Amino acid sequence: AEGKVTRPAVGEGNQTVTLTATVSLEGVTAEKTFEITVKEAAYGKLVTYINEGNTDRTDALHYGLSVDGGEYTALNSGKPVLYPGDGSNKMGSPVVFLKADGTFGLIASDDDNSEYVFVYESEDLINWTNAGYVKLNSDGVKVSDVSVKYDSQKQAYAVSYIGDGSQGYVVYTEDFVVFTEPEAADYAKAEVEGTLPDGALDAAVFELTKA
Repeated sequence: AEGKVTRPAVGEGNQTVTLTATVSLEGVTAEKTFEITVKEAAYGKLVTYINEGNTDRTDALHYGLSVDGGEYTALNSGKPVLYPGDGSNKMGSPVVFLKADGTFGLIASDDDNSEYVFVYESEDLINWTNAGYVKLNSDGVKVSDVSVKYDSQKQAYAVSYIGDGSQGYVVYTEDFVVFTEPEAADYAKAEVEGTLPDGALDAAVFELTKA
């Protein structure tokens, strides 16, 4: 077999599968098995974005929703669902991510014009709490296009971003309070496909699965 797995359909739930790797060299063969969890297909896709206008009323967290990622409909009548309360009071590139405990996190740059980022926590994607305003570097490098992914091997969150317009960086954190020193990285924020709500900027997509 080629080691490919098919994602379970909506409603089937996550599935545990076992992959077996076989390596042969000079007549000696070794096998190793890996047990992984394959998540079921997404129920829908949530797009996070700011809106055009470049004000503290437009550069805030907006939501849009799509069943298949083809066309996104603005939620909350196109109005922001969260406004930042620190720094410039303007978000850039807001991104929702899944935390290790199954809850949600949100991270956004400070208007793409600061070394600081906004961070929040949520259990339901509606109520955002524990607001933080934290510095990702001490060199004055302006952060944009930030994203987060949990690294199970490091047991820490990898926070990737573009610094001063072109260079990619990554820092690691366990608690979004203390961060490692920035490392240069080959990074680019994922492109969003589909039709976005009118005026949407700095968009990112989060897949919605069954709780």
